[in-house]
Amino acid sequence: IGAAAVDLVKEGESIYIGAGTTTRELAARLGGFHHLTVLTNDIGVAYEIASNTDNSLIVAGGSLKKSSVTLVGFFTEQMLQELHVDMAFMAVDAVDIYAGFVDYSTDEALIKRTMLKNSGKCVMLVDHSKFQNHAFMSIFPLSDVDIVITSDDIDDSFKRHFEAEGIQLIFA
Repeated sequence: IGAAAVDLVKEGESIYIGAGTTTRELAARLGGFHHLTVLTNDIGVAYEIASNTDNSLIVAGGSLKKSSVTLVGFFTEQMLQELHVDMAFMAVDAVDIYAGFVDYSTDEALIKRTMLKNSGKCVMLVDHSKFQNHAFMSIFPLSDVDIVITSDDIDDSFKRHFEAEGIQLIFA
């Protein structure tokens, strides 16, 4: 999924890479770029960018959420409200036809909503297992995103829904 996401990145762009293990895979593959501006609230993503690339890095500060090693809360949200990127790459805990993109925790909901609003394009990186999960908090509807990259075949109902909404579906 991370390798497929790299194909969407263009030299000179500003991108947001959200929290998650799948998004960290994207960050780990950006070594071939030299003129990106990467924005993140994920310390693992920041580490990958800082140690493996010479791209510009902006880390949105805030309170540390130890379980995911991400920065969340008021200060993170305030900073991200001021910044706009060409493309946002995000992950979620679950995908539901009716509830949309969903997370177990409320900590990142405003962050994800803000970056959806402040990006030219939104790309969701979700492995096929997320389409079978259920979670607590709806983040935004499926129709709000531009591209979904997933790892394997998904139920036809999702394919039809994405097609009807004009969402590009990429299988990695």
